[in-house]
Amino acid sequence: MNNIKLNNNSIQLNHVKNEKIQIFLRILIVVLIILTLPNINTVIFTVGNSLSVSILSFMLTVVFCNIVYYVFIQKFPYLYQKERISFIAAMDVFASVFIMSFVGYLASYYTALLLWYSVGYGMRYDKVVGYVAYISVLISWMFLITTNQYWLENTNFAVGWLIAFIVIPLYYFRLVSELKRYIEELHTNVDSSNFQASHDILTQLPNRLLFNQKLDYSISAHKKFALFFIDLDKFKNINDEFGHLMGDSVLIEASKRMTSLNHFIARISGDEFVSIVEYDNMQELKEIAQKYSESINVRCKKINIELSASIGVACFPMDANNAYELKKSADEAMYYAKTNGKNRFYFYSDIKREN
Repeated sequence: MNNIKLNNNSIQLNHVKNEKIQIFLRILIVVLIILTLPNINTVIFTVGNSLSVSILSFMLTVVFCNIVYYVFIQKFPYLYQKERISFIAAMDVFASVFIMSFVGYLASYYTALLLWYSVGYGMRYDKVVGYVAYISVLISWMFLITTNQYWLENTNFAVGWLIAFIVIPLYYFRLVSELKRYIEELHTNVDSSNFQASHDILTQLPNRLLFNQKLDYSISAHKKFALFFIDLDKFKNINDEFGHLMGDSVLIEASKRMTSLNHFIARISGDEFVSIVEYDNMQELKEIAQKYSESINVRCKKINIELSASIGVACFPMDANNAYELKKSADEAMYYAKTNGKNRFYFYSDIKREN
């Protein structure tokens, strides 16, 4: 869940960066249009019934709006992000076609810009925004070529671009979808491989590799913790009497019971498990050891088998200050429990005092 949240935050942050890039590109395009259109101050068009505006004035308004937009996303980077990006995509298209409708043959120099909107927005953001730009391009282009005198006189040219506007973005969207699917499959396979390399296949618990990593990390953190060595009692007898399939079921059941206590638990061999437990005082640790013993020592519901375990506990740094000595101490305490009646737990520190 946390990974999904982090991923979403990363996407949102990336979208903000792309929005800023789009603003600078938009201003750059405006500058290029101003530099390349001759007599730009004398080209006048009417907005509504009375207000006449020059292309230069319109361009300067676009620049001003982009500056305001930049200030807005600086202050509210994630506010209605997808909605505003979709709106800006449509406005980019409509504004560009609006200008193209007043510059005659010069509009042919900017047709590729509309194609870039469809593909570019889909590439920078997602398919939804890409489709907004795509539909906006088709609507505005159909309006332009059916109302503008220049495009009415160059029908073949206009239809050729229309076909390009229809086909190329759709092909691109399909490629992106396939690429996304391949990437997701690759991530799934990598995650699965990583999981299999670090977890026990039968119980889905961490294996010896991940346990050693966790143990090394816990030691390097210099925090007080205890290492539990847990060995199921008479497991060989269960395998011999009921078979290995039943033995596997017992291991799965035992792992579920130990996992329910919400401490790090790993399976390091056939019927041996280890747990790393942080604690505040010895009384708390004894209560946790008792819970481990009681959770395992319950008759299985589906099979008439009583489970129990011998548990050895060693504390860091009280009993040992490195991984090797800590594992050795916990193993000795577990063996002591095994040879003194099974179905019990011992602390390494208690064994030292007794001896």
